[in-house]
Amino acid sequence: MALFLHVRSHPDELVEVLCDLLEQPPPDLFGPDLVAVPTRGIERWITQRIASEMALRVGGGGICANLEFP
Repeated sequence: MALFLHVRSHPDELVEVLCDLLEQPPPDLFGPDLVAVPTRGIERWITQRIASEMALRVGGGGICANLEFP
């Protein structure tokens, strides 16, 4: 298990970094990725942005799945 800490001046930049990481195959295909967020509203915003960004990158309907937000 690894911990990555990314700091950017704007939240959209963090979403791009997260999408870059999610594009790479995970070591455990069935294990969820953990994303720390301060509130449920930020969680909702991030999932919507990831779905939109991934739809642009790989095509399809844009789905954000297998992420946990403790």
